[in-house]
Amino acid sequence: MDPGHRASASVSRGDTPPPATALPLDAQGFADRLPCVVYQLIIRGDGSVSAAFVSGGARSVLGLDPRAVSADPLALRDRVDPRDRERVAAHLHSLRNAGAASTVECRFVRPSGETVWLRDQGAAALLPCGELAVEGVVADITAEASAREALEEAQRRLAMHLDNSPLAVIEWDRDLRIVRWSKSAER
Repeated sequence: MDPGHRASASVSRGDTPPPATALPLDAQGFADRLPCVVYQLIIRGDGSVSAAFVSGGARSVLGLDPRAVSADPLALRDRVDPRDRERVAAHLHSLRNAGAASTVECRFVRPSGETVWLRDQGAAALLPCGELAVEGVVADITAEASAREALEEAQRRLAMHLDNSPLAVIEWDRDLRIVRWSKSAER
């Protein structure tokens, strides 16, 4: 969309239309203010990749200047934690199919050395020229991933305590079906 293009909204079922004084839509400014990275990559027939757009969120999410990411988007793969590289490669491969959508979560090492969790949600579309446009959003999900890891650890600890308790412990679901029981309950 052109920076001077006015946003239009569909009006249906009695919705009120936007005010006539709506500000012009500045897509790049809008994307730069989001707390994520908005991107568009172009994959050519020969397999080469270039960045058509990388938003300013690259600074806060990746710790990188958007121009550096645009100059060499494939260099980001080297910052993905080695434990996650295979999964990220499968995500990128799946996006090479026009119409495909994919989501992947991975650990990413910022230039500062800090490791963060990222979620990349992308989709691909075939351009009229035959090239493939991969468009997506990358968000920092470190807080969510940390909370999920803490919950999993708490569940492991609880299971260990239940299994090693000298008391018989039986867990039922809402329909009073036994879901699990401790080793002491088996005796």
